[in-house]
Amino acid sequence: MLLDAPALKLVLTPENALGMVQKELSKKGWQKYEVSQIKLVYTPYYTFSFDILVEGTAPAGNAALNAFTGELNDFVPMILGRPSQKVRSSEMDGEVERTAIKESEVKEVAQAKLAAHAGVKKDTVVVSAVNKIYLPFYRIWLNAANDSFQVNIDAAVGAPFGFEAIPVREKTLKEAKNAKEFVEMAGKTLKGEAGKGPASFLSTTAGKYLALFAVAIVLFYLVFFQTGGQSVSCKVDSEFLGAKPLFGDQLLNPLQTSGGDLVVKGTCYFTNQGKDAQTICARTFIKSSGVEIPGNYTCAVNVPPGDYPSQKSFTVSWKGDPLAGHSLGFEKG
Repeated sequence: MLLDAPALKLVLTPENALGMVQKELSKKGWQKYEVSQIKLVYTPYYTFSFDILVEGTAPAGNAALNAFTGELNDFVPMILGRPSQKVRSSEMDGEVERTAIKESEVKEVAQAKLAAHAGVKKDTVVVSAVNKIYLPFYRIWLNAANDSFQVNIDAAVGAPFGFEAIPVREKTLKEAKNAKEFVEMAGKTLKGEAGKGPASFLSTTAGKYLALFAVAIVLFYLVFFQTGGQSVSCKVDSEFLGAKPLFGDQLLNPLQTSGGDLVVKGTCYFTNQGKDAQTICARTFIKSSGVEIPGNYTCAVNVPPGDYPSQKSFTVSWKGDPLAGHSLGFEKG
């Protein structure tokens, strides 16, 4: 379908989006859920620059206005600041949300929204450089936690939205992933049973016997309940590797685009030690001077059981000084 403004090119497939759903729900403890519908939706946004003319200071920045709902959005400018391709038509059979706010109304609406947000008068806000763009989202309806929810996965960079409404499921001791988590959960159980702090309770004779019992359970857990799982490993391509310090992580030599973004590329390796094929995701990010810079999610769908890893390429882009000393970080998503 031909669009009346550019749209960001799709990066995620529906399978990738469902992998993100699995990851987010798994973090909340929900392994059993049902996806009732998934739909690609193109949402229109007006991006713009703004200046707030307040005496003694002049805050400025970039923002976006949802052309369908009229809500301000600070996530869209961050996406547009990354290297991305644009298209003029929807790439899959999807829904295009209508533009409820006309372009002639954008400046006035944005002024009012920003003024209310900043607590200043409307006439002190100056809006300029208005552009329209469509962002693709996978809108997903699912049943979990004995309720129904609607969540969104940004199809351009893979960011999840709406999962905060889903409650966290309390685990049982048998569901602990490792001994540390088991001991923490057992400690909470003991605290609840004793009605006092763990340290005070464990100082008693009864507490000491229960502690010994807990250790025995941990050993039993490690022997009988630990099973093979998922593992990921991500490496940057050799052309993006910089100096290797005597101590610390491998430094990166990122490519700098004409727009000032820093970019590295590499490969993630996904291994499945379970019994059935699984979707496995990895989160790649950048570490700079002890600060984590958000990156992307990379998912491998239907990874077969075995020792041979499935491979997926990844790209991370960010803003920063190319000589600052950046390194790659990753974790299983």
